[in-house]
Amino acid sequence: MLMKRNMVAFDCGNSSCRVILGVYDGEQITTEVISRIPNYMVRVHQYFYWDILMIYQKLLEGLKEAVKRAGTIHSIGICTWGVDFALFDKQGLMIQNPLSYRNGIGAEVLEQMSEEQRTYLFGQTGILCDKINSVNMIKGMMEKMQSIVFCGHKLLMIPDILNYLFTGCMVNEPSELSTTQLMDARKRELSEEVLRTMEIPSGLFAAIGKHGTAIGMLHSNVKEILGISYDVPVICVPSHDTAAAVLAIPAEEDEFLFVSTGTWALIGMELEEPIVNEEVRKRCLTNEIGAFNKITLLRNSAGMFIIQRIKEEYEGEHWLGRA
Repeated sequence: MLMKRNMVAFDCGNSSCRVILGVYDGEQITTEVISRIPNYMVRVHQYFYWDILMIYQKLLEGLKEAVKRAGTIHSIGICTWGVDFALFDKQGLMIQNPLSYRNGIGAEVLEQMSEEQRTYLFGQTGILCDKINSVNMIKGMMEKMQSIVFCGHKLLMIPDILNYLFTGCMVNEPSELSTTQLMDARKRELSEEVLRTMEIPSGLFAAIGKHGTAIGMLHSNVKEILGISYDVPVICVPSHDTAAAVLAIPAEEDEFLFVSTGTWALIGMELEEPIVNEEVRKRCLTNEIGAFNKITLLRNSAGMFIIQRIKEEYEGEHWLGRA
């Protein structure tokens, strides 16, 4: 008989973050939401940022409560939204809070791209050109925030940042990294050609993680806060929330369609290999890397963002200005 396993998931979206305790008894998993906190952008002058340290602190508090309820935690996994990132210096210190994709920096870069350049990027990566893609934010920061980019030694996406804060280990998770539009969806690795074309150094990225393996153990300082002495692995799960949602679909057949709804609504299907041709590009479809090297061919549409905005305005929440 299998030993009971207690697992904690951090599920972070644009409007809220949840700490979820999952208990596997050898036959099934039961889940309990331990805590839910609001998540919002913070406006500082003309830019919108994510308060990543607040998110980390609240997740840590939820994890402490999960330990209290479960007694022992056997593993942790983290998923978040895509495209956003922060830069770290050579000492491993975060240079600034992550900029939100709802800033106009990326849109300005995309507007300057020719149709030929957009076709080239799609052909190399399988990812549809979009103003929110990380590549555009990186290029925009290279123009507008040169001092920050100059100090950047490593780039970590949002879930990678949280994994690093909990473990001290820098790893780029593949499903999240694919939202940068810098990965070759066919090879499931960073495209050296695109990096050269966009003048982005390949050394800016950490090692790419492998799903199902441990990124690292909880940092000793985190264990001290939790009041535990045993090691807890933080697992390299599909950290892009879309990839995580598709993996969890209880499909009875290999071929199925999905709609994943949150701040955004993603409509698509899971494939073994990407489809990269002009017909796919014209239909505004994109090939994101999913769980265990699968491909999620999908279209990105408006989800609950408008409703979230209305809710925030009625409740007087933390929205300060327009993105």
